[in-house]
Amino acid sequence: MRTNKSNSRESFEKGQGEVNKIKNQKKTIFQYLQNHIATGSMISEATGIPQKSICRYKRDLELRGLLYEVEKKIL
Repeated sequence: MRTNKSNSRESFEKGQGEVNKIKNQKKTIFQYLQNHIATGSMISEATGIPQKSICRYKRDLELRGLLYEVEKKIL
């Protein structure tokens, strides 16, 4: 009988590890932006998280109402 890898414990644990990695990266970005004004490139350099991931996670945080873009204008 063949073992279906998608249902194996190893596959499940690998998937769980990926979920935890994403949660940790989102948390890292959120915490970093609490204390810094930064571009995606600056966050990537400081945290080691790929810039493409930062853009995606930032959008998720904005949609959840946890992160806002603030614009300062001189009148």
